[in-house]
Amino acid sequence: MVKREKSKQKNLGIYSSLKSVIINTVSFFVMSSIVVGISNWSESQSLILKTSEYLGLIGGSLIAGIIMSFFFGEK
Repeated sequence: MVKREKSKQKNLGIYSSLKSVIINTVSFFVMSSIVVGISNWSESQSLILKTSEYLGLIGGSLIAGIIMSFFFGEK
C-alpha cells in the first residue's frame, strides 16, 4: 500500500512538472511571437522562411519552458 501511495505522489509530481513546462512553453512562445510580430504576414517572405522562423521559435520556447520550469517550478 505504501508503494502505491509513493507511486501516486511521483506521478502527480511528474504531471505537475509537465504541466508547468507546457504552460511556460506556451507563454514564452506567445511573448516571443508578439516580439517577432506575427502580424507581419504582409511582408513578401516565402512560406518556407516563415515556417522555419516559427519552428525555431517553438524549439526555443520549449527549451526556455523547460529551463523556466526547472528554476521557477513548484518544489
